[in-house]
This record gives sequence, structure tokens and C-alpha cells, in this order.
Amino acid sequence: MEFQSSGRGHFLLEHAAPFSAFLTDSFGRQHNYLRISLTEKCNLRCQYCMPEEGVQLTPKSELLTAQEIITLAKLFVKEGVEKIRLTGGEPLIRPDVVDIVVIDEDYYLNGR
Repeated sequence: MEFQSSGRGHFLLEHAAPFSAFLTDSFGRQHNYLRISLTEKCNLRCQYCMPEEGVQLTPKSELLTAQEIITLAKLFVKEGVEKIRLTGGEPLIRPDVVDIVVIDEDYYLNGR
């Protein structure tokens, strides 16, 4: 059983466009799920991703801004993505995480 929220999920189901070829792989599988990594920083020291000697992190100037992430997410939703998971080393340590996760009600409820 799949759970859909009454707001955004209901809108997406009612206004779904034909599934995008962009999100269909060479085996014909349709991918309606997107993972966006918000950060590679983490406050844990797991051996497999944060060894004791550390790792070289991407310069801040090369990371997507909050607005770029929101724009990217909206573009994928228009192509058929129904679920977005925000991930990363520890996504909640990103200073602008609230700006990214706040739902733009006008966009989701009215399709703008």
C-alpha cells in the first residue's frame, strides 16, 4: 500500500503529465524517485565514509545553492518525480536546510 499525503501528493496525482522519457532507463523502468544530497559533511566518523585521515570536501563555491536545489527539484517534479529524499552526510547541518524543505504551497497546490 502506498501512502500519499492529501496536499502535494493529491495534486501530483490529479495533474500528472505523461511519464517522461528522461526518467525512463534503457530497461524501460520508470524512475519517479529522486535523492538530492544536501551536504557531504557529517558529524559522525563512520569508517567507510569519514576515515580518521579525513576526506577532501567539495569547495563551497561548487555546491548547489538552496535556490538551485529547489529549481532542480521542481524540474524533476514536472518530469514525473513523485518523491524526493534529501540526503547527505548529515543534511540537517546545512545552514539553509529550512529554506530547502519548506514547501512552496502555491507551486504544489496550484502547479505554478
